[in-house]
Amino acid sequence: MEKIALGYKLDFLNPKILTIAEIKEHLSELEIEEISIDSCALIKDTKVIYSDYEHPLVLVSAVFGSKVLSIDSKYYQEHKEEIDDLIEFICRYKKGEFIALADSMIVNDRFCEAIGNNLNIERVRIGNRDDVAPLTLNEYNSLKKGNVEEIRSYEVSKELKDNFDPIILHNRRELIGYYPYTMLQSNDSFYFNNPLNDEELYYLKYINKKAKIDLKSLDNNNYFKVIRRLKELDFKGEIYLYVDNKNDFNNYLLNHLEELPDTQNIFIKSNKHLGLDCDILTYIKNERRLMEMVLPAMNLSPFEKYLFAYNKVKQFKKYKENNEDKANSRNLYQLLDNDYIVCVGFSRLLGDLLEKLGIPSLDYSVGVNVGFDDVPDDIVILPEKIVSSKTGKEHEVMIERGDHARREVHLVDPKYGIDGYFIADPTWDNDMEHDTYSYALMTQDEYNGTRRSNYFNCYGVDELFFVHSLEEFYAKINILLDKNKNKKEADIIRELLDKFETLDNEFYQEIISKYSGIRDYGFNYSKADIQNIFLDIGEHILTKVNKVVSGRTLKEGITAYYHIVLGLEGEELEQRVNETMAYNKQIYRKNFPVRYKVDKNEEKTVLLNGVNKFDVEGEEMGLK
Repeated sequence: MEKIALGYKLDFLNPKILTIAEIKEHLSELEIEEISIDSCALIKDTKVIYSDYEHPLVLVSAVFGSKVLSIDSKYYQEHKEEIDDLIEFICRYKKGEFIALADSMIVNDRFCEAIGNNLNIERVRIGNRDDVAPLTLNEYNSLKKGNVEEIRSYEVSKELKDNFDPIILHNRRELIGYYPYTMLQSNDSFYFNNPLNDEELYYLKYINKKAKIDLKSLDNNNYFKVIRRLKELDFKGEIYLYVDNKNDFNNYLLNHLEELPDTQNIFIKSNKHLGLDCDILTYIKNERRLMEMVLPAMNLSPFEKYLFAYNKVKQFKKYKENNEDKANSRNLYQLLDNDYIVCVGFSRLLGDLLEKLGIPSLDYSVGVNVGFDDVPDDIVILPEKIVSSKTGKEHEVMIERGDHARREVHLVDPKYGIDGYFIADPTWDNDMEHDTYSYALMTQDEYNGTRRSNYFNCYGVDELFFVHSLEEFYAKINILLDKNKNKKEADIIRELLDKFETLDNEFYQEIISKYSGIRDYGFNYSKADIQNIFLDIGEHILTKVNKVVSGRTLKEGITAYYHIVLGLEGEELEQRVNETMAYNKQIYRKNFPVRYKVDKNEEKTVLLNGVNKFDVEGEEMGLK
């Protein structure tokens, strides 16, 4: 870096070389605002020095317009008494309302006393970011004597750490998260979404003791530190812990329960686990019950674990709505202790058990045609009118959209050659008398072949998983952009990443590593980035969708489940498996009827889904 000897040779800075006598005689005209030792600046990669030993006192206009008296450090050290007298004179008699003692070596009680006696000065700054001068109690008391309304420093001494006099700007800063002292005292609710460090834990002493506190994205150890600290302070408000990874949290919680002074007013919430909102004791009780449900499956392979969980859920109890309190059939913990459960409850219970078994899954909401819900199952030819089992009134059979909850599952099991994304619907396999698996692991094509209409989702990225080629993938992206005028390519990428983060975290980590900063707010997507990201995602999706779990594989998995979990062996095992496969073959034919498509010239009929996956013998012979 080039070094220019003196800034006063640069006319545009308009420096003034002064003497002590000149400064004292013309103090009002000079309008000195800042006193600095060895003041300098960087101008276009050039270091500009404002004063040197030959010219020890130079007045210069700084970059931001303030007038700085620059004092050469060597000269100051050799003439300290004389220069200190000058600095005291300036502090005592200057006319302006602002002054800065910009270096720690000139911050002391003597100068602060002089400033405090100068009734013109209203604002003071001591030290700088690179040369921090903590404000001391004596300095504060001296400055406070006069008309000073604002003291800016970059640190305060221990004695002033808890002094929240508004004139101490440092203590107006954010003490915990983005909350300053005044907000900690007055707010009724707080949201902390980062771990609290030791200083922030200390400042919890000032929080409104009756407020509501939401803690999110803290590590488990930090959750406990915050809770213990609040309990020490006799905090009376409600504490909400937002839990995303229940497995990690549960392991930590159950191993550190003795560290909690008490559990009163501690609640668990989760954005990921919808319907989870309860006090911590209820949470512990129910999590223990759910963990006990999956303990027998812990040593199984992933596919066997999945079958175990799916069976637990689909035969947990018969589908039943509570029209007086619908939470009873949907809330994960409530449905454990009553007779009610509907599709949302089935999906949440399955998702929770799979999570405990290490199998990633996501809530999957769809629209289905519920117009035929009152038609008895044994009626083959649909009537034009039916009598509603709910109201007893006759009405026409019309297409009627209803919301339905399923589960999207990422299952990988090398033992069975399984690696794909599947749709699971334990609600539609809810048969208390038979072991049914029609909807256990639907591929995207099977899903589209269910006996009820599925509506195209124009608002989310789910449709991008129902593809057979990159061309279809890109076409559906264009449909989403066309149907949602305010949505951009970057929005679709973010939605996909949100989905992969849970469903396929290994691929998610690969993408965010390849495209550094892609998850940062305001990431600048270039056209090339968008094309490459969509190509990577599209190609990956194609490796994961429509990977059929064959009848032979299902039979092997069911056999292992019956043997390992139910303890069946020999002829009893073989007979039970054969009965299950035969029944599922019959049910699958009804649930996934053979469908045909006529080509655009209406000349050729194409068979869309001729294979019954539970017809193992026919499958092996290549029969339809």
